[in-house]
This record gives sequence, C-alpha cells and structure tokens, in this order.
Amino acid sequence: MDGLIEKKGFNSDFFKELIYISKNELKEISDMGHEIGLHSHTHPTNLAALSKENQLVEYQTNSNKLHAITGRYADVMAHPSNSYSKDTLQILNEMGVKFGFCSNDKVISTNKYELDRWIINSLN
Repeated sequence: MDGLIEKKGFNSDFFKELIYISKNELKEISDMGHEIGLHSHTHPTNLAALSKENQLVEYQTNSNKLHAITGRYADVMAHPSNSYSKDTLQILNEMGVKFGFCSNDKVISTNKYELDRWIINSLN
C-alpha cells in the first residue's frame, strides 16, 4: 500500500485530519455512550497468520491505547479483514472481551466471537 501511495504521489499527511478520528473525537464518542471496540493496533490484513504472541500484542496495544483515550476498556471487537484464528478467539476470551463480530452477512457460528456484524440491525 505504501508503494502505491508513493507511486501515485498521494500526500496522506494532508488527508489524515479529514480521514481519521482524532483522540478528542474518539473520547467524545465514547463519552456519549457509544461502544468503542477493539480492531487490532496496526490492522494486519492477515491477523490469523501472526503468532499467538504477536496477535496478543496487537490486541493489548489496541486495548491500552483506547483505554488511555477513553478511560474505558473495550469489551467488544470486530475482526480486522475478517481474519482470525483459534488463537485469536482464545486471546479475546482471556482479555475479557464479551463479543466479537465478523464481516459476514449471515451467522456462521454460535461462538460469541464470531457473530454476524449485521445482527445488530435485526435487533432494531
């Protein structure tokens, strides 16, 4: 991705403030009562290929940074690029995460870490 950005001459620094949520905005969203979920720290597209130790670092770092901003620990999450493994599910359980969401449009499992991300819409 970085190579493509460089090749096309895209100045990502110019757009960062327009694209990304600031820490203050994230805190404001959290303070309004919205759940801020884990999604990994660096968003690896193939998280499942990482060692269990590296997956743990991804989620712990993400959790610590979100806590530093919001004052709350996240207890929900969404799998980045829908990539996860049995190790991921074990890590989430050990971290006390209550629910995890996949980007599927149908229920693939009854596991609380493999919920259909769109199930929320059906509850309204």
